[in-house]
Amino acid sequence: MNQIVNVNDRRAVTLIEVLVASALMVLLTGIVVVSMIVHARTAYANLNQERVTESARRLIQNISADMADSQSFQVQTGSSNGDTLTILKPDNTFVSYRYVQAASYPNSIGENVIVKNLQSSPAVTTGTVICRLVSPVGKLPVFAKDSQVSTLLNIHARLGDRSNPSTNVDDLWTGRGFQSFLLNTSVARR
Repeated sequence: MNQIVNVNDRRAVTLIEVLVASALMVLLTGIVVVSMIVHARTAYANLNQERVTESARRLIQNISADMADSQSFQVQTGSSNGDTLTILKPDNTFVSYRYVQAASYPNSIGENVIVKNLQSSPAVTTGTVICRLVSPVGKLPVFAKDSQVSTLLNIHARLGDRSNPSTNVDDLWTGRGFQSFLLNTSVARR
C-alpha cells in the first residue's frame, strides 16, 4: 500500500508568479504613497490658506474696532519703510498700524509685516505683528485715506505667499502654486 507519488504532480510557486505578485504589490504601494503625498500637500496648502485668511480677518477686525470710536485718523504713505495708519483714540492715545517692508525688493514678501502699536506718540514704529507675508498691490499704498469721503480708510494689500516673477513652483511657505489673495476693502470711522 505504498503509494507512488509522481514528482511532476506537485504544485509549487514559480519564479514568474513571484515576480508578478511583487510587481502588483509595488504598483499598489506606489498608488497609495502617491495619493498620500497629494493629500498631504493639499492639506498643507489648505492649512496655510486658512492661516492667511485668519490673519486678514484679524487685521480688519482690529482696524475696524479702533476706527469705530476714534476721534480722527491720518495716513502717511511713501516712506522708506512702508505706510502708516495712525488713529487718535478718545482718550488721546494713538494706535498705529504700520506696513513694514523688511525685504529689499518691495514685491517680494520676505518678512513684510503689518504691526500694531498702542502708544502716546505717533512716532513709535514697533509693535505686535498682526499680519505676516504682506506686499503692496501694484503701485497702491497699503493704507490710503479716501479722496471722496474723509472718514473712509482704504486698505490694499496682498496677503500670503507668492513668488516674483510669478511661477507655479514650490515656494518656501505654502508649497506649490499661489496661496495668496488680495485684500481690497474700506473701513469707516463713525
